Amino acid sequence: MLRLLALAVSCAAALAQPTSTSPLAPPSNGMRRADPDWIALANATVHVKPGQVLRNTTILCRDGHITGLLAPDPGPDATPNTDDDLPPRIPLGPRVIDCTGLTIYAAFIDPYVEVDAPAPQGNPAHLHWNAKVTPQRSALDGPGIPAATAESLRKIGFATAAIAPKGGIFRGSSALVSLAKAPDDPSAPKPPVYTRDLYQSVAFELGGGYPGSEMGAIALIRQTLSDAAWQSARRPAFPEPPNALDALGAGASTPPLLLFNTDDELQALRAYKIAVEFSRPAMILGSGTEFRRLEAIRKDNLPFLLPLNFPRTPDASSLAKQDSLELRDMMTWEQAPTNPRRLAAAGIPFALTTAKLRDRGEFLKNLRTAIQHGLTPDQALAALTTTPAAILNAAAQLGTIEPGKRANLLVVDGDLFATKNADKVKIRTLIIDAIPHEITPPPHDLAGTWDVELPGAPEAKRSLVITADSDLTIHRDDKNVKATRVAISRHTLALVFDHEPLDGQIGLYAVTASIERNPAGTPVRLSGQGITPDGSRFAWSATRRLPSLAGHWPILFDAPDQPGPVLVFDDANTLTFLDESLDIDQKPILPANLTWDGSRLAYDIALPDGVARVEATADLAAEPPTLKGHVIVNNQRHAFTASRSKDHPMLGRWRVVRFDNKDKDPKDKSQVFLDIKKTGKGHAVTITFTGRKPADAAPDSTSSSFTIEATDVTLKGSTLTYTHDLAKIGMQGQTTDTVRLVRDRLEGSGTLPGDIPHAFTAARDKPEDDDDTPEVPETYGLPFGPFAIESLPPQDTYIITNATVWNGKEVLEHAHVVIRDGRIAAVGAGDFSMHLPAGVNATTIDATGKHITAGIIDAHSHTGISSGVNEGGQAVTAEVRIQDVTDPDDVNWYRQLASGVTSVLQLHGSANAIGGQSQTIKIRWGAPHPDDMHFESAAHGIKFALGENPVGANGSRERSRYPGTRMGVEKLIRDRFTAAREYAAALASPTPPRRDLELEALAEILAGSRLVHCHSYRQDEILMLTHVARDFGFKIGTFQHILEGYKVADAVRDYSGGGSGFADWWAYKVEVQDAIPHGLPLMHEVGAVVSFNSDSAELVRRLNVEAAKAVKYGNEYGSISEVEALNFVTLNPAKQLRIDARVGSIEPGKDADLALWSGHPLSTFSRCEMTFVDGRLVFSLDDDANRRAHVTSERQRLIQKILTDGKKRKPAADAASPEAAPTPGDAPPERPRRRRPTDELNTPSALSPQQLETLRQMHLDALQSGRDPFHLPGVCGCYF
Repeated sequence: MLRLLALAVSCAAALAQPTSTSPLAPPSNGMRRADPDWIALANATVHVKPGQVLRNTTILCRDGHITGLLAPDPGPDATPNTDDDLPPRIPLGPRVIDCTGLTIYAAFIDPYVEVDAPAPQGNPAHLHWNAKVTPQRSALDGPGIPAATAESLRKIGFATAAIAPKGGIFRGSSALVSLAKAPDDPSAPKPPVYTRDLYQSVAFELGGGYPGSEMGAIALIRQTLSDAAWQSARRPAFPEPPNALDALGAGASTPPLLLFNTDDELQALRAYKIAVEFSRPAMILGSGTEFRRLEAIRKDNLPFLLPLNFPRTPDASSLAKQDSLELRDMMTWEQAPTNPRRLAAAGIPFALTTAKLRDRGEFLKNLRTAIQHGLTPDQALAALTTTPAAILNAAAQLGTIEPGKRANLLVVDGDLFATKNADKVKIRTLIIDAIPHEITPPPHDLAGTWDVELPGAPEAKRSLVITADSDLTIHRDDKNVKATRVAISRHTLALVFDHEPLDGQIGLYAVTASIERNPAGTPVRLSGQGITPDGSRFAWSATRRLPSLAGHWPILFDAPDQPGPVLVFDDANTLTFLDESLDIDQKPILPANLTWDGSRLAYDIALPDGVARVEATADLAAEPPTLKGHVIVNNQRHAFTASRSKDHPMLGRWRVVRFDNKDKDPKDKSQVFLDIKKTGKGHAVTITFTGRKPADAAPDSTSSSFTIEATDVTLKGSTLTYTHDLAKIGMQGQTTDTVRLVRDRLEGSGTLPGDIPHAFTAARDKPEDDDDTPEVPETYGLPFGPFAIESLPPQDTYIITNATVWNGKEVLEHAHVVIRDGRIAAVGAGDFSMHLPAGVNATTIDATGKHITAGIIDAHSHTGISSGVNEGGQAVTAEVRIQDVTDPDDVNWYRQLASGVTSVLQLHGSANAIGGQSQTIKIRWGAPHPDDMHFESAAHGIKFALGENPVGANGSRERSRYPGTRMGVEKLIRDRFTAAREYAAALASPTPPRRDLELEALAEILAGSRLVHCHSYRQDEILMLTHVARDFGFKIGTFQHILEGYKVADAVRDYSGGGSGFADWWAYKVEVQDAIPHGLPLMHEVGAVVSFNSDSAELVRRLNVEAAKAVKYGNEYGSISEVEALNFVTLNPAKQLRIDARVGSIEPGKDADLALWSGHPLSTFSRCEMTFVDGRLVFSLDDDANRRAHVTSERQRLIQKILTDGKKRKPAADAASPEAAPTPGDAPPERPRRRRPTDELNTPSALSPQQLETLRQMHLDALQSGRDPFHLPGVCGCYF
């Protein structure tokens, strides 16, 4: 048992005086004094590092460091590092702590703990303009790690932590600190700081102004890193006072490591791109969902700090709640515990952290859950010790148990990484710099029953019953009372109890006793005094009853092929018999010299070749109780273990796992089981066959199993014999089998008729609950969630025949389309074989009665944009890029493919006059990396906005930001273009300005390499922007929405690439009151390029029907053919996005982005049956049916798994539950009101009164202006 209480006191005193090895220590004036921090942790199991374990090893520590590891001497087996090793010799001097039975690990290192740090002070000119950029901060600027946080970390084994400032985007530098408890004496030195400036913490933090979106956060990070590099490069020539950017050390030979704090797996990929762009070393504070994009993350090859923040079990307690569960969320819940194992298998270095846990107390539980899901204990230990030490550049000090390193040690009673009986494993002590911190008091060894002697007291049976949890009960005859204020130390016992329940005497008795131990250290007697309520004293004593060994103890020798006997003890701890294999001349051999002191068992057995000595130590508190010991015969030691079973160890159900040298597949339906039971007269054996009919069954029998009852059953020692009939298994006669218990298996043999021998092996059939390995699908495809695919479809060769082909110019009947190598190889009628090289295997698709069109292109989409469509924190945000936040996992991508859509233009919202950069997307469902969705060679774009949106005309907030009028919008645009023109000119100067991401994008517009896509409604603002384009010499890409464009169609034609808008939305707010559904067709008649778009993840699914409206409205005032109408959603948007050389029409050489329709593509009755992107069949109705079936089965499987999670939930009393049913006389239940989006937020804990009032005012403003705030069409991804 660990004796650390006294050591803790002496080591704490050592803090106030120099150690004996210090040059500051005084000379020994007299006897040498003891060195209190010179200790020896003796006879422990030491995990030196992952994969290296030393048994019976002693660790020497002094001056806060490990000074040596003393390995034991080999024992009788002459093999080192085995249980029979002899304790090493410990030098004189250190205080010896007996750690027998304990395990010691290197103490854990948490690589990320957030702490408060004050905001930087000083000259505002030296601070960054954005309050979220504070790289000059340090985690050491504030009070450091709070005492409560340090204590919570110590309780789970952490002795060291890297602390990082909390809050912001560039948050500041971190430091590696000791988690030792600070001394009570304020003058004493504080726990040490091991390393400063480990890494610079960076996060994608949103809100509270700019940035308000993830793309805004990325833009600010990029601009800051660019500024730091520029400043560092010019510092030698232009010295300046130090400022905030100096902390980023861009000019240093080793710039600071950037730690990116990520919220999901996509942010981890985005962080890598930033690090590569600016040539910065980086690592990732993960989110716990890296498994969802593991292959892309593996290729980035960055180290991770990995949290164990597993999702809570979803609530599936009602039908409504089940229907509301998303498959992706349920899959994440199931797969999250596999995340560490998957990263380890992928070769991604990672250290585990307690960050992002709801409660740090869950850490060890979640760690064991990860181990259950495949993480090995060595991998877990490495992620807590050696890997964080290496990542934090502290491997010379921490991470392993080796001489010279800091004495940061974790002392555990048991296997810390065991997944079974984990509640029995206790962290006893955490040693930090050789100073012990007790975590869990050592278990006392008084548990059991003690017979009390009370001299001079009336005759009665008195006893004390003490539990392992220090509960103590006093018994007097048939009465008892529970003691209070029980205090147990190694040498004393104290308690108080109420005497009245025992004999009616009123009053509290106080009792103390000293603990007497035998030479082995086992408590055997209590003796002490007590005091009665009247103050008189009495003497008492108690003798410990030896705990019972009653039961069966099958011996398992370490040698795998060495059979062992079964020890059977009765209630008097008498060893009644051993296995009959030890009988000599049919006379049982009885043990001699048997001793049992409550913890140690020993006896001798006389064998023909000498006397065998058996010695074992019992752990009766284990579940089940265990014996661990050895047998010494002729100077040879044989180690063994044994676990107690209540009944004979052969009783129970066993499954045959091997029959006549052939292994049985446990998943096979055909199995054989042996059920061995105890009966009143002896024992019974039932043999059960599953997955087969009995041989003598009737032909029409549907039976799939049968049993055979054995006869002549005899169980003696560990040998079982029985006889059974063979008719049911298709043989004649009977057979007698002999079965022996060999270690933990049954080995059986017998002879079948015809002298045919047979043999079998059976293993105990464990209930499914005994297997703690969860069943989790190994693969799940991409994107993670519904409709995932294992890999991108191949670019096969396809021949679509007998189709009606809409090629963008005309409609071809009975035509074919040949797809090869991702492109359109041929289009037309007649023989297509000339377009197929010899030997090419092609898939022919008969499209009789079907129509083929080019894939639909949506020129205005907000699908698949992570964490904010708008960056509304500033009036001009040209620096933000949609390409930085492409989300390939959005299920709407799949739904759009199902509607024939193959490409879209992702646009920033319309909150700013000059918004963010756009991104053209090819819908490559299942793409490994988000960037794989980006349309190669597409023209770059940017979003502008005119009218009410950028001035906040319909918002409830006060208009404080410029511009507040349409005139201000024009002025702002002109000013920024002027600045961009000056910026572009300055780049050619000898001293170019710093890179400005905002002006860089605007300069690209002036250079003609970036297109403006402008949100616009009214004719005056449309003309205004054309004048700006004329004055600055650029051409506008598209006018978006352009509902009054028909009034100025010639200007739209001459100064832009055309207009893209809704087919028939109008009059949904005042500024569009002049809109008409004939607007875009009229613009088409004038010669402007026009397209219909969606501005909606839902409307995009029927753009083919929207195109049909061009025929309806266009033919009222002109003439638009069906081909021209279809071009409104195919070729025309391709022209506007400058991708018409690749897509938009069906022509040889273009990308094979096609849609196959069941009928006329402009008909509401037609369905998209197939969609091709890059010649890959990415959607078909047949595949979709299979995927839907898979989604349904997966949902139900996961819901069943959730419902059987083992956690009992109190049923909620709702309208669907029996508890909610009204009783007679009750008032009828209130009719549920319509659920509104604010219901869940309308609580004091969610929103402040001021926020609620603001929200209420916004809704009132909307209603008073005639708009339903819950249905807002055409708002372009923005507020009103």
